Amino acid sequence: MVDYKGYDGQDDKDCLQFKVGPTNNDAFPRLTGLGPAFPAPTALSEQPIFLSKAEELTSRLNEAVENGTIPSVSFAVQVFSSEEDDSAFGFYHTDDPIKVGSVGVQEVDENTMFRIGSISKLWTMFLFMTFEGTRSAQRKDSINYLKWSDVTIGELASHQAGLARDYAFGDFGFQSDLIQSMGFPSLPKNEQPTCGIKHTCNRKDRLIKPLNLTRSSLRVPDPSLAVIPHNESFSWFDFEFGDGAPVGNIFSSAKDMATFGRAVLSSTLVEHAVTRRWMKPVAHTSSLHHSVGAPWEIYSFLTPRRVDLYTKAGDLGLYSSSIALSPDHNAGFTVLLAGANSHAMTSAIGEMVADIMLPALDEVARNQALERFGGTYALTSGSSNFSITITADDEAGLVVSEWTNNSVDMIKSLMGLQGVTDRSAISIRLQPSGLETPGRISFLAVIYSLDVSEKAGPIVGSCFSWMLLESMVYGNVGLPEFEFALDHYGHATSLSPRALRVTLPRV
Repeated sequence: MVDYKGYDGQDDKDCLQFKVGPTNNDAFPRLTGLGPAFPAPTALSEQPIFLSKAEELTSRLNEAVENGTIPSVSFAVQVFSSEEDDSAFGFYHTDDPIKVGSVGVQEVDENTMFRIGSISKLWTMFLFMTFEGTRSAQRKDSINYLKWSDVTIGELASHQAGLARDYAFGDFGFQSDLIQSMGFPSLPKNEQPTCGIKHTCNRKDRLIKPLNLTRSSLRVPDPSLAVIPHNESFSWFDFEFGDGAPVGNIFSSAKDMATFGRAVLSSTLVEHAVTRRWMKPVAHTSSLHHSVGAPWEIYSFLTPRRVDLYTKAGDLGLYSSSIALSPDHNAGFTVLLAGANSHAMTSAIGEMVADIMLPALDEVARNQALERFGGTYALTSGSSNFSITITADDEAGLVVSEWTNNSVDMIKSLMGLQGVTDRSAISIRLQPSGLETPGRISFLAVIYSLDVSEKAGPIVGSCFSWMLLESMVYGNVGLPEFEFALDHYGHATSLSPRALRVTLPRV
């Protein structure tokens, strides 16, 4: 991990406030498929592109601390990947009063504990998914009692259950529109019939121990392990949620948050199918770039292609925190902060990290994909020629720039099928399908020729690539299905357009 030290020198908002870019169609130069443009990048901490961006991020954070843009706070930032055990980037800053304080740590590092507020809901949902089965109850009085048989766990986790926001008067000071915290104390109650033990034990035995989260706790930890602005009471460090603990009582460190993020991305404790279902929008908001999950806050960034960040933010007293995961890159970041105006500072830092690191992740993934799969694949059989040339440009996916099958120009044939006369107007781009087995990896070709004006409305300007993927089928196999054979280093040795029943060696 690349570690950097910074310069020496509220209430529960429940979501980050990212600026996610323009809304017009010219932000999407190509109508590619939603999802990974390339296989996830690996060995980030060894990549020159990533290291250069890490230095840029360090400089920006130091500058923000020095000029007062991020004032009077202590914070920790980590960028991590599920492909590496250690975080790829770390930055830690300690506010001056903390250095001479009489309580808590005097220097923030990756092991320093912070309150993580509503990110506790994310941990609670992840914990719940490690169990099998649920149980519901119902009453006939639908006015005074919720009809639990109609409520799913997903609705509880995504604020869709129709519950009141909070369960006690003491929480009314933290309300905001339509956020429902009541669902989360209910989740551990659903766990108990399955395992017969309390929520605190569940969290310890099913999350903290298996993931070796040595600096995470559901209860107030030893103050000497945490950063505490002012004192324990004023900062809300010592506040206990009681039965509401699943909503916001967890303490954690940057290192443990990164470990948790890697566990989610790699489905360490649950099946991959469960993770895929979990990391989906449940409802939309009035913003085209912000959706709601269970309990994800999902932001769509333009890099320029669309990248969805699955985030969760939490705020309590003088503490603010966030975690953001990018399934497209199997990577993410976390920001933990303590001090005044903490939510605004966490949002500003999170946006800075996303703006710098998301394009870097795409660039590393593109370069690695070109090295692994780029080049020409060719075969001569009698008088017939077969060849495919794979390249890459600044946009999403590997480019099929040349394609000949049985001496027939396949790109020209596709142009005829789509009524296109200008070869530059048609595009064939390979994106990972998500299917991989030892020695083989599958891609899907996104084939399109639609020219969308930047002034097009939402209907004319819609992306139809997801509808067209399997629209051309030959011998019960879709034309877009491409399969690479790999050597023990993960580099391609041959390529098969599966519908054409031919395998082309890499030359």
